[in-house]
Amino acid sequence: MRPSAVFLIFLLLLFPWVGEAKRAKEMVNADLAECESAQGRYFAELGLKSTCNGAFHHHQPLRFEAAPAPAGFKIAQFNVYRLGEESSRFKNHKLVAKIMNQWDIVGAVELTPAKATERTHNDNLERALEKALAKGDATAVATIRKSFEPPGYFRLLADLRELDPSWSLIMSAEPRSDGKDSGETVGIFYRASVLTAIPTAYCVRLSGIQEAPGCMVKFDEETDPLISRPPFLASFRFREKTFTFMTAHLRFTATPEESQKMLKIFPGECGISCTTTKDVQPRIAEATASVEVMAELQEKENRPVIFGGDFNFSASQARVNGLRFMMRKLSGGRLLNDKPTTLSTTAAGAVSSYDHFIVDRRGLELCDASSVEVFDFRDESLMPELAGYRIDPDRVLNAYKTYWESQVTTKGRKFKSWWTSAEIDKAVDSFNRQIKTPETPNAFYRAILSDHFPISMNCR
Repeated sequence: MRPSAVFLIFLLLLFPWVGEAKRAKEMVNADLAECESAQGRYFAELGLKSTCNGAFHHHQPLRFEAAPAPAGFKIAQFNVYRLGEESSRFKNHKLVAKIMNQWDIVGAVELTPAKATERTHNDNLERALEKALAKGDATAVATIRKSFEPPGYFRLLADLRELDPSWSLIMSAEPRSDGKDSGETVGIFYRASVLTAIPTAYCVRLSGIQEAPGCMVKFDEETDPLISRPPFLASFRFREKTFTFMTAHLRFTATPEESQKMLKIFPGECGISCTTTKDVQPRIAEATASVEVMAELQEKENRPVIFGGDFNFSASQARVNGLRFMMRKLSGGRLLNDKPTTLSTTAAGAVSSYDHFIVDRRGLELCDASSVEVFDFRDESLMPELAGYRIDPDRVLNAYKTYWESQVTTKGRKFKSWWTSAEIDKAVDSFNRQIKTPETPNAFYRAILSDHFPISMNCR
């Protein structure tokens, strides 16, 4: 084979990796820019300060009314289902906030970054806002401010802060994908009146940022390329106690090559002979890699570690396919929750216990394993607001249409409608299929809230 042909083959093999690396860098840079511009675009009247860097994004209240420290705190984990994506345009952020406001700290997964069209829209509006402020045009300023399209996690934070001004958010600075989606990130919402974010030595070493409270987990050179969505972690103080909270959305799919590599590193008790579907094996392996980081944190940070997430495997699958191997380095490690949390896509009810906490020995001293519970938001005695969708769906739809019709963008020096009539018609059709006359029993809940029930646990 001629050298030129060999070089061409090398380039063809390299191109997908280079393209993926470039796309990942673009996503990180876009997310950083979104964080840095949040103060002027979305938080102008919220009284928040934002810390933006390559390790974490942290949005905290400038001030809030102090309250007596409670006797304990409640920790939760919630897959908020494509928060910010077009497919979740009918999500009721205020109801999601109401659910989360039961607790004091919530690991949230499936937070999606702003899309390119939204970023362009927001950039154009920001330039128009600067001109309107310079001219003192109060009407234009008000029109522009209400037309920004913030990422879903900023909408949710704003709605949480209407319930308690101390709600804060610390989140990963690096959106990641398992190959099925365009990327997502994870975050930890917490009540600053109850918990204080504190430095995490692991993150200070990893990022070089002094006082860094949080960061994305970094694995060893062999393992890191195989992890689709690494956990994000941050440390907190409650009264005189401290702990580290990790949260993650583990992979759902893996290529045969990825599966073989992961099982070579983390074979479990049965390696490739595990009696389960091929997709579950790499999920278990990915969890095992994360638990090994928990063990490292347990040893070096000298504080309890709690790992919450959508693990995409059930407790029974874990017990059959590698739970003992997973916990072999974690002193007193336990996997908590075996009740269904994932809503069926075809029938009524929940079908899989994919959402869990993993706690170490000291975590079990901090939190009560027997208190773990699933919040079934389908119960309208707990969520009476859902009845309004069923009683008068057209009123809800009209509220959406009013909002869409009020949104503007810029064209040259003029404002124009951000939503076209065709886009509104398409959205109305989607509303009718998902909410007014849902195609499947759970489509209604998936559209408004999530396709996962949250889980929670009491700590003291």
